[in-house]
Amino acid sequence: SQLESNLFCFNAVISSFKEESWASGLSFLTQMRQLDVCYDLVSINAAIAACSDGGQWQFSSALLMELHEKELQPSEVTLGSLVKCCARWQQALQLLTQMVNADFAVNSVVLNS
Repeated sequence: SQLESNLFCFNAVISSFKEESWASGLSFLTQMRQLDVCYDLVSINAAIAACSDGGQWQFSSALLMELHEKELQPSEVTLGSLVKCCARWQQALQLLTQMVNADFAVNSVVLNS
């Protein structure tokens, strides 16, 4: 259907943003909301990865909480990307604490990130 193709296209575009263009990835996620394109875990994972590549752990953390609000379970990819974006161990510890408090499954893949 057209809605599924829109979701696929938006996810592909968001996934293309890396490092200094991380804000554009967030912008596309915002556009999805405004156009009522029902975004999913893949959409949020792509935005988290863009933020992670840009070292923007605060935005990644906010997207994690959005997953929780939408009652979506993060994948190992989600949690690994979140931990990876933390430049300092304090940031990683803060994110891990949020993950545990939100009852997300923290496993060896996440902890090894």
